[in-house]
Amino acid sequence: MTFSKVHLDLIETVRQNLPAGMPCWLVGGAVRDMLLERPLRDMDFVLTGSPRQVARAVAHALDGVTFLLDPDRETHRVIRKLPDGSEFYLDFIQQNGNNIQADLASRDFTINALAVELGVLDKLVDPLGGLADLRAKRLRACSSGAMLADPLRCLRGIRQANTLGFTLEKDTIGWIKEVIPHLNSCSPERIRDELFRIFEDAHPERALRVLDVLGGMEILFPELLPLKETPQTAPHQMNAWDHSLAAVSSLEEILSILTCLPDGEGKGNWMMGMVSLHLGLYRERIRNYLAECPTPPRTQRALLFLATLYHDAGKPETATTGEDKRRHFYRHEHASSPLVVQRSLSLCMSNSEINWLERAVRQHMRIHHLANQIDEISPRAIYRFYKSTTDAGVAVCLLSLADMLATYGTTITREVLEGELVICQRLLEAWWEYPGEMVNPPRLLTGNDLMEAFKLTPGPQLGELLECIRVAQVEGKVKTREDGLALARQRLNDQGHSPDA
Repeated sequence: MTFSKVHLDLIETVRQNLPAGMPCWLVGGAVRDMLLERPLRDMDFVLTGSPRQVARAVAHALDGVTFLLDPDRETHRVIRKLPDGSEFYLDFIQQNGNNIQADLASRDFTINALAVELGVLDKLVDPLGGLADLRAKRLRACSSGAMLADPLRCLRGIRQANTLGFTLEKDTIGWIKEVIPHLNSCSPERIRDELFRIFEDAHPERALRVLDVLGGMEILFPELLPLKETPQTAPHQMNAWDHSLAAVSSLEEILSILTCLPDGEGKGNWMMGMVSLHLGLYRERIRNYLAECPTPPRTQRALLFLATLYHDAGKPETATTGEDKRRHFYRHEHASSPLVVQRSLSLCMSNSEINWLERAVRQHMRIHHLANQIDEISPRAIYRFYKSTTDAGVAVCLLSLADMLATYGTTITREVLEGELVICQRLLEAWWEYPGEMVNPPRLLTGNDLMEAFKLTPGPQLGELLECIRVAQVEGKVKTREDGLALARQRLNDQGHSPDA
């Protein structure tokens, strides 16, 4: 087990700030990840004495900050800024039980029940065979009661097995099935945070399928279950449930192409090659966009996966069968958006996140409609797209592509894919290259200007005139204040109003 210099320095700082004679162990995920040679995100330390005293001393030594993270177990967190500008967390918790072996035995999974004592980093404490499970790539619960002690561990186990590429051990699967109906006994905030870790990690579609098989979907996302009984006709290749999960998988594939380095992109997959060809220019900007946090620490990447999971949630209630025997789901996006809002509220998400999700889901059909109607998107259509989607517009582009790929599967043609990609490329170009011209042009006139110029009173007419002027700006027909006034005068004349200007 090899620690980097940065991590060794942090461990040494902790050791030097312990009261004389107090044992301290580095435990859990940090030890596991070091053994797996994975990057460390944080470190957990178990102490036999007061965590508060040690956390304050360490925070002072590192010029960091500390706060009480969990009052029930008196867990204190220290946040340290690393040389690269990122944040690193050091958590301090009092030992549970009479010794470190008892503490480790009370944990969730054996691969997390590992410890090394500070000052003796080459001696692994492994009372439950966690190292053997690591080598076997097996996720095994520490005990039969581990899941019942905290039902959220069911969700965490699914996530960790998925992230690490491990197999859930047979008895552990049974215990998860037994306890997963009790997930709602956990706070919605804890459930939310664990779900978002699934969306942040690799292969969220795979984790969602395991969650479904083990009975978690009906507890966490019950409004999605009717999708399983919702068949679809061509060009769809699957029912609405499998399509939704396929869209999540397609989204991950798209994001892996558009957020990775360009070398070797899209090899062996002509569809991803075309995605990269059209949108690869914005790779860094897409990466930064997805990393933005409307409400930290939850990123827009994770929000986009949730929106994709829910994009067709309204199909069961809008399903009809036409005279041609085909299944139709007219305006299903308008039925889907309230469902993602309802679920987001139940997960105690912020208003900014909920509004973002609502826009992304409600507008996800917009690019499909444009691709079916036109060959080239106009400045007017670009402006109206972003007026409806605002800061979720980039996400709608990515969701639309994932939706289309999941719809057609291997039956998709270059013509269909390119038609949508050309529109997405133009939309992203407008958002990042020409925001002042096409997305949010500067206001040349205010409502007060129009009231004074034409003796108007406050009302909808003012808003309509102002919007007409902004659309004309986007189209290049209005460039100055005087142009705007002239257009307003013309519109009022056409409406039978004699402007007094």
